[in-house]
This record gives sequence, C-alpha cells and structure tokens, in this order.
Amino acid sequence: MPISLYLFRVTAFENPSVFIKAYHRIDEDRQKRVDRYAKEEDKFLALGAGLLIRFLRKQFGIEEDLCYNEWGKAYFPSRKICFNLSHSGEYVALAVSEQEVGVDIQKQGEVREAIFPKVFTEQEIQGYQSAEDKTDYFFSLWSEKESYLKYVGVGLSRPLSVVDFSAFVNQDHFACHFDENPAYLTKIRAIPGYSICLASSSAEIPTVHKLELSDLMDASLMVNGEPYKLVRFLGKGKGGHSFLVEKEARTYVLKAIHHLPCSYYEFGDKLGSEKADYAFLRGIGIRVPHLFEVDEKKERLVKEFIPGVTIAEEKELGNDISKAREILQSWLPLLYQNNTNIDYFPTNFIYYQGELYYIDYERNSYMEQWDYEHWGKEYWE
Repeated sequence: MPISLYLFRVTAFENPSVFIKAYHRIDEDRQKRVDRYAKEEDKFLALGAGLLIRFLRKQFGIEEDLCYNEWGKAYFPSRKICFNLSHSGEYVALAVSEQEVGVDIQKQGEVREAIFPKVFTEQEIQGYQSAEDKTDYFFSLWSEKESYLKYVGVGLSRPLSVVDFSAFVNQDHFACHFDENPAYLTKIRAIPGYSICLASSSAEIPTVHKLELSDLMDASLMVNGEPYKLVRFLGKGKGGHSFLVEKEARTYVLKAIHHLPCSYYEFGDKLGSEKADYAFLRGIGIRVPHLFEVDEKKERLVKEFIPGVTIAEEKELGNDISKAREILQSWLPLLYQNNTNIDYFPTNFIYYQGELYYIDYERNSYMEQWDYEHWGKEYWE
C-alpha cells in the first residue's frame, strides 16, 4: 500500500447547514471533541478531522474503536493500517501507511522569535538568522520536527529542540536518525502559505490527494444499520437536528440528538425522554407524528413526515389559523388534567388536512407561568 497524504479544506463548514450535516456523520467521541471548542474555526478543524477518520474507516472497512497511546497518538488496535492527523488554518491533513507515520501541517504566519530557545537548537537558530525566507524556514523546520516526533509516537510531549534538522534545511526528502528511530521525511509543497511534512519508515514519496466535501459525505444517514437518503436539513432544536429523509419511496423526518449546551433548559436522557414523551402524549390523545424507528446507539429517531408549513409560517403568510387554535385549545384540558405542558410555540405545530399536529414530542410538568394562557397564547393571537 502506498503512503498517502489526504488534505481537506474545511471552509465549507461556514455554511451552518453543511456543518450540521457533517456533524451527524462523525461518531459520538468526535462530536464531543467538536463541542468542546468555543471558537468556530477550531470546531471546523475538529469536524474535518472526524470526517477524515470516517473516510479512513470506510476505505479500509475498519469498525473497531480508536485507542490512544500514553502521549495521545491515535491508533486502531488491529494495526491494520497506521495513520496520523494534523490541522492548521483551513486545512486538515491525514497521513496513511502500513507502517508508523507522522504528519504536521502549519499555516505560515507571524514568527515568534521569543520561543526559539525552547524549540530550536543553536544550529537551527543560526540557520534562521542567515535564511533568505525566514518565515518559510521557521514553519518548515517546525513541521519537520513535529512530524518526526509524531512518527515516533511522543508528539509534543517532548520539546522540539530534542532533534536537530539544521543539516536538512535545503532538502525536500531526506533520511534522519535520532534515538534509534530512523525515518524518512518529505516536505509536501501542495498548498501555498502552508508548511507540511510527513515522516515514515519508508523512503517512498507520499502520494498527495486533495479531498472535496463530496468525497467525505455520502448522501444518507444510518438508522439501525439502514440508510435513509438525505433530502434536506429542516432545522435545529434544543435537543436535536432534524432532516427530511427518504427510504423506499417514503418520506420521513429523521431527528439526530445533539448534546450542544442550552442556556435556558436542562436535559437528562434526551433519547429516553423523546420515547417516553411520545408514548405519553399519544396515550392522552394529543396528535403527534408516528414514531417508526429508534437507534439507541446513534441516538436517532425516524418520525412520520407531516406535509405543510408550521403555524408560525402560516402566521407570517397572513393565513387564518383560527381552526388550528381551536384544536389546540381543545387539547388543554387533556394536558392540564395530566399535569402537563407542551411547547406551545407555533413552530412546533402543523395544520394539515383539518388536523393539528404537535410535531415535537417535548412535554414538561405543568407550571402555570408556562401554560397556554400565561405563555403560549400571545404567540397564537
């Protein structure tokens, strides 16, 4: 198997709909990594790395969970293939090989000379001072050193200054040997303004592949091992993202539970609540879309698709919603008698063929300040 380097630009995630579709294609562990970041650009890079891991699994038929060594380098227990990830700026890099591999990508920018004593040897600092292109020298040297340490498996747990690459400054492909760990390093000049280096145990020159978003995202979402064709993104709620999907010529709504923070609402078991709330509301006579499938592992639900627009959209169009309002008001005794409120906001309702549907399963214990008369009514008038 040839050594391969895959490069992916994450700018497509600036479109919120694209971001959400991609987010629900990566595994839960990677989703949590995305969620931990506050800055948008960091979320994009973490999501891109998750898609590349997914791409790797599909390419090589790998289903096992990732493991991590004591310095945080990821690997598959079977060692069927070896890989390494790096990201910087707008790009994520994935190196793949049959043997250990390390990769580092650095977006070139401001050079911080104050950190030189911590990362460069005396010889490397002298080389920087005499270099014609000091920016390229700095970031190329950094990527060489870090790719080597990632290849060895220790990453930045050891300072960059433990290895000296001053002798290889003008070489794009060279062999080196430190601490009984021989390696071949290749500088990859594939993206202007970026320094990329790949380290491996083979003298082979890596094959570079630039991936598009379409290479990483198929047009389906899986539920209990069955594919549902993705039609379009419907919207984001407090507890999940909803998509219009198709399977065997029928249309459904697929809700993918997310674990994004909500400043005004506390969640417990989201999937468990969805199932329990659905059964409860149907049991007391509230019309909700039928629940067809629940995927416990992926935290996804497949619901009946109710055609039409929401009551909120009907109001914006100036349409008469009085019949829908009458039906909602007829539900109130059923809800209050069972110590229950639903989310009365009009985006959660569709009036279709003379029937009103509450398209969200959410319910809460009755509190007067959140009942229809004290909170919901103003949005329906």
